[in-house]
Amino acid sequence: MTGIPKYKRVLVYCGDYLNRETVHIYRQLVHLKNFEPHVVAKKFKNLEVYPLRNLHELQRDPNVLRRRLHKFYSKRFKRQLRVEISQYEKNQLLRKADEINADLIHVYFGTEAARILPYLADEKRPIIISFHGADTSDALNNNDFDRILSSSQLLLARSESLKFKLVERGCSADKIFLNPAGIPISSLVENHNNRNNQARFFFLQACRFIEKKGLDISIRCISELKKMGYNVHLDLVGNGPCEQALKNLVDQLDLKEEVSFFDFVENSTLLKMMGNYHFFLHP
Repeated sequence: MTGIPKYKRVLVYCGDYLNRETVHIYRQLVHLKNFEPHVVAKKFKNLEVYPLRNLHELQRDPNVLRRRLHKFYSKRFKRQLRVEISQYEKNQLLRKADEINADLIHVYFGTEAARILPYLADEKRPIIISFHGADTSDALNNNDFDRILSSSQLLLARSESLKFKLVERGCSADKIFLNPAGIPISSLVENHNNRNNQARFFFLQACRFIEKKGLDISIRCISELKKMGYNVHLDLVGNGPCEQALKNLVDQLDLKEEVSFFDFVENSTLLKMMGNYHFFLHP
């Protein structure tokens, strides 16, 4: 987004603003220099952690019968995997874009873009869609993906592998811009050095405990380093559906003294913690 200086006001759409683990989105929004983001979302949460000006709630249709008929028709007759927004919601988005005099529309993520396809099809402004992972897979069917391609001018991908998946699904490589999520280590992390003189190497990984994060690989690497004679310790911060399987793997590899689990912590706390580690793992 920062590479197109002629645009100023951006209507940013995300289903929920913001889950605690989506700090990378918040960093992107608050560090924009040439753009003024106006966020539209169906739900707002964690505002004490992620404060932002210009937040707008997308109201659902107050007519209960019309809402139910829309949902029934979408699922039964249109066979939609995820129910698209109603005419009432589409009109809200069009009005909001006009009200703020938006120059550009930016949607997080591909799956959310699929939900608002009726709006995207009618929107005349340039549209950018950010893809971050699962939305490049079967979570987004081919028909919805093709409609997203025809409605948008640019796709953002977090990594080369995601870019490759988008190309595999039929998107031209020229339409994809690589937009990795950086971590502002130098400006935010306090280096306490209280472990740096010890003979033990400390590793930290903080994320959702899901398969694609490679947490099992991190644990197996610690096991291999231990076998090679290195004194190492890994702290895993987060939670998720794979947590018990990961704990079982730690038991299986006899790593109870080398691997510890912690629940999610506030971003400010995590940044302070980082200064106590030699390595931060972020696959």
